[in-house]
Amino acid sequence: MNELLSILYLILLRTKVISLKKKVEMIEIIVTSVAANFATAFSKFNFTPPSTPIINNRSISIDPSKTFFKAEELGLFDPEFPIEYGPGDVVRISKNTIYRSIHLFVQRITDIASIKGDKIISYNLPLYLRETALEWYSGLLTVPKKESLRANIKNWIETFRRRFKTNPTTALDKI
Repeated sequence: MNELLSILYLILLRTKVISLKKKVEMIEIIVTSVAANFATAFSKFNFTPPSTPIINNRSISIDPSKTFFKAEELGLFDPEFPIEYGPGDVVRISKNTIYRSIHLFVQRITDIASIKGDKIISYNLPLYLRETALEWYSGLLTVPKKESLRANIKNWIETFRRRFKTNPTTALDKI
């Protein structure tokens, strides 16, 4: 993978039509996208990928801590997860943590993003939505809105809080 990125980097640098700043942005987008896709594939097969390349001052380095994250690290979000599986805003079932509370899930997203980086978290968040949240994401959001969400964590957090805020009646029932 390092060789592929080095080649891509050299090709884009030799292209004279595009400014250097644009070339670096394009490389970062491609690297993030490729890394996120590999991370998704590796996590589905429970493999550990080698590492994620990071481009800094025309050199490619590797930061293994920002390669990918597993479902166990972030958890899953399902605001209507059945109570039969356990009470509370957070339920643990085998290796999975399921959040019913958007506030707790958002806090977890913030924590993991500070460790792993915004880009990989923003890109992969739809993989951690279940049932109602996944139906909302897959069925109700437009492609431009999804792209806007993937741009950064702040967009996700604002949208999550607006969409899944607790109904005042439900909040009173919990007291």
